[in-house]
Amino acid sequence: MSDDTTTSFNTNNYRLNKKMRKKLLIYPKFQLVLLVVNAATITTCLAFVVFQIISFFNHMRELGVSAGFGEFHAYFKFIRLQEETIISNLLVALLLAIIFSTIVYVFLSHKVSGPIVRLQSFFSAIAEKGTFSKLSFRKNDFFDELPPIINSALLSVADLNKQSMGGEVEEGSGTDEAD
Repeated sequence: MSDDTTTSFNTNNYRLNKKMRKKLLIYPKFQLVLLVVNAATITTCLAFVVFQIISFFNHMRELGVSAGFGEFHAYFKFIRLQEETIISNLLVALLLAIIFSTIVYVFLSHKVSGPIVRLQSFFSAIAEKGTFSKLSFRKNDFFDELPPIINSALLSVADLNKQSMGGEVEEGSGTDEAD
């Protein structure tokens, strides 16, 4: 491929990568499961805390009854107010924790999902075209050790094919460089 074609290929590839960055979920099946499990875990943990708080305030009510306070005594109003305040504050904390962890998990899941999506498209392109170009991932993606191993393995397989068929290694001339 000429330098002009390679530059055009890389420019088009860059535009596609910019569009992909704007997608919230790049591998929805994995990312949605991760987000649901995260929200369920946070909610379950908070449910244990709320249960303990309710148990504590029930115990405080029992102490009020055993002390002989009447049903409308200020002590019980105070206990009810404290319980309602704590539980409502915990529900706000739950909502904020789920929002915050969702943002963090979407960002983190992109670092895991990105390489998987890139591998799928890389191998699909090989299956379609019968040729390959250099595999690379984005700078901060996980699994950064995979591209050199895969590239080396594909070149070795191509060399073996070349030797057995007496032809040349057919590697694509453009590279899929990640941002």
